[in-house]
Amino acid sequence: SYSIVRKGVNADGDYYELIEWNPMFLKQNKNTYRYWNNDGSFYECYPDWSDYYSKNANHERYITPRYGG
Repeated sequence: SYSIVRKGVNADGDYYELIEWNPMFLKQNKNTYRYWNNDGSFYECYPDWSDYYSKNANHERYITPRYGG
């Protein structure tokens, strides 16, 4: 699974979470950023630089983070 290393609001007023994957997933020190943007959209950025975007963050609020690749 993963742990939330940091969460808060960035300079643009978007809520974000920084997630660190547990070693059992072979993703040590690999971080995933999740953003719930104040325009109602959702964005995830993965350690391999791939990403995911959704125009409706309401559908993404409680989902488990994906991993890119």
